[in-house]
Amino acid sequence: MSTITLGQLATLESETAGKYCCFRGKIYCTLVKCAVIIALEYDTSHRLLLLQSSAKMSILGIEINMKFRAKSARPAFTLVELLVVIGIIALLISILLPALSKARESANTVKCLANIRSLAQAAITYASANKGCILPAQYETKLGTDQQNLDGDSAWPNLLVDGGYIQAPDSTGKTSSKTGTAFYCPSARDDMADITSLIGNSTTIPADRNDDRASMTVRYYSQVSKTSVDCWFGINGDIFKPSTTGYPGLNRGLPSRRICWVSGAYDPSQFLKATMIRRSSDMVMLFDGVFFHHTSVNANRVTARHSRKTKTNMAFFDGHAATFETNSLPGGMKATVADFSLTNLNNNFPAGSNPMWMLDQQ
Repeated sequence: MSTITLGQLATLESETAGKYCCFRGKIYCTLVKCAVIIALEYDTSHRLLLLQSSAKMSILGIEINMKFRAKSARPAFTLVELLVVIGIIALLISILLPALSKARESANTVKCLANIRSLAQAAITYASANKGCILPAQYETKLGTDQQNLDGDSAWPNLLVDGGYIQAPDSTGKTSSKTGTAFYCPSARDDMADITSLIGNSTTIPADRNDDRASMTVRYYSQVSKTSVDCWFGINGDIFKPSTTGYPGLNRGLPSRRICWVSGAYDPSQFLKATMIRRSSDMVMLFDGVFFHHTSVNANRVTARHSRKTKTNMAFFDGHAATFETNSLPGGMKATVADFSLTNLNNNFPAGSNPMWMLDQQ
């Protein structure tokens, strides 16, 4: 820092009038009876950083005008340069947006896996607390018709929540679905399904495994607790009714059953035991999709949701979950119930290298 006298200041004004100032470092002009301090800063190339500054001071009744000008700044962008910059930015956006979308979808897949895994582990806890009985797909109603739950007294989501094995808010009477629970898939739709058209024994809805209607929520209402649970997953189950010809026995068919009301009671002999599943890491429990009856009514209830509708998440009876190429599942992207026949499963989807759907495959 350097200080100049009043005489030097006057000399400076006369010698530099209309010229560029070129001083190194910082100059501080401290004047008696003057409340103005002028600070000029220079960069390493000795160019004046302050583009223009002026001060008018009165020293002993004499007015001194000081004006400082810096060397002119770099010229502004030309139109061509501006267009080039805009083009580069647009190119970067076109490259980054798909990557960001893919990252978001990957995050949704992982979140879905965590949710469906939590449900499978809750179902295992249910079995441990209920004498080893596998979580039923549904209890048939004994109180009359209930289209909210398709003639069910309580479905598997109700059983898990009402029993305290997992938490979810009561959605009864709500106009929108309850997301943010373990029953939610972030890659699915938030709107609620029309139960009658979607699940009422429809063989055409959903039409294929890319059909968004299999990604809608189903609201399961419990006739027991009078509460509802919104769910975005299907369960590997079907009807078990030993008095009806054609229904499987305890050691055959799908592992989760719709327990029917027979002769005024739920027959305890209808419940499957977890010990009947000898290959729990291969046997499917839950899947991306809707309801059940996928082997007898509509195979497209197992749906593609992830990676641009090319992959399906599933959970297994040992509590783990995994992502599968939908095209590798029985029926591929457009399935029929014949694709889930035992003959087709054994011939084209042998156990050991593929997920198992039926007890008969063990």
